[in-house]
Amino acid sequence: MNPNPATSAECQIEFVKICCDVAQLNLTSFFEDSGFLTPIDLEIDDYGKEQFTITQSQID
Repeated sequence: MNPNPATSAECQIEFVKICCDVAQLNLTSFFEDSGFLTPIDLEIDDYGKEQFTITQSQID
């Protein structure tokens, strides 16, 4: 685990990992169905502009 993710996208990936660890379950399909584990590369302008990138390799 990464205690200090550098980006919001990395925080999202860490959130998924932590949820799985805490629940002691593989919640991958839940997060895939909810869109959390979908590759994305988009500039988001919400409280300031930030590049939000999640790659397939991060998901795997």
